[in-house]
Amino acid sequence: MKRLETERLILRPWCMEDAEDLFAYASTPKVGPMAGWKPHESLDESRKILKMFMEENDTWALELKETHKVIGSVGLHDSRRAGLSYDREIGYVLSEDYWGHGLIVEAVKAAMDYAFIELQMETLMVAHFDFNYQSKRVIEKLGFAHVAHLPAAFKRYDGVVLDDEIYMMTREQYDNKHKKTLCVNGKEYTVIKLLGKGKGGYSYLVCDDKRQYVLKQIHHEPCDYYQFGDKLEAEQRDYKRLREIGIQMPEMLEVDVENERILKEYIEGDTIFEKVFKDEMKDDYLVQMKEMCKIIYAANTNIDYFPTNFVIQEEKLYYIDYECNDYMEEWNFENWGIKYWSKTAEFLKYVTEHNKR
Repeated sequence: MKRLETERLILRPWCMEDAEDLFAYASTPKVGPMAGWKPHESLDESRKILKMFMEENDTWALELKETHKVIGSVGLHDSRRAGLSYDREIGYVLSEDYWGHGLIVEAVKAAMDYAFIELQMETLMVAHFDFNYQSKRVIEKLGFAHVAHLPAAFKRYDGVVLDDEIYMMTREQYDNKHKKTLCVNGKEYTVIKLLGKGKGGYSYLVCDDKRQYVLKQIHHEPCDYYQFGDKLEAEQRDYKRLREIGIQMPEMLEVDVENERILKEYIEGDTIFEKVFKDEMKDDYLVQMKEMCKIIYAANTNIDYFPTNFVIQEEKLYYIDYECNDYMEEWNFENWGIKYWSKTAEFLKYVTEHNKR
């Protein structure tokens, strides 16, 4: 099951450690009836429900990036409604404490993108009870079209019979409202998500009908501590320099000079930053970094050692940026980069400041 991210949320597989967070919001009297389930009466009951979530392929826990607290769920379910044809049904629930901030819109949008772009689905369905105006606003904001009113369609745990409102979205409707594309030398690529904003450009995860790539759009926002000159030219020059040195990194596939865009190989995996944050760092990652440094230093070169620039794929370390410059001891790995490769004060300060943005 794929881990997804939005600006403020992480959508990830459930684990048993989430039971207390699930109980905290699923035991409140308003959330249960709004979602159609009985409010959880005990932590053990939440654990039983959690096991069901963990068995579903595409049901994500909604983790708030700022606090790493689980505040809800979103899923692509195989449930079927009589007389209706669709690929999956989107279901979601959010702790009442976080209503009104657009978080569930972010989460459902991420699930939609995953369904239409990565799973290549043709139709999604979503339903809400006729009294659930909060859910109606979410659905309509995202562009789902109302297709049916089903009277007495659902009998709640307390015996109350409820009407269902049914909404659909087709691939064509999704493309018209949500699909974003970027061109490289005349070829269109579908944008899956923004990966990050760097000093020299914005990086997007994109795809065509074959595979996924990273597309970097050069930007010209001022940077008060770094001067690139011609940024597109600098990217190409740095890439060539690191290739000659022998650094393990993604291949540069295309350069669009007119639009100032670069298409790169996509190296899928957790960044070192994520490994540190999740306490999944291994000594071998540092060993690989130090071996890389030997090659880099011998070529009188430094790279950007910040941990977001390194990805682990199949236990191999890749430098996914192309930025490099002449060697200065002050900015080598031992004197600067290593400060962020564990949960040091510098690392935690960066996390705090990043979450405030």
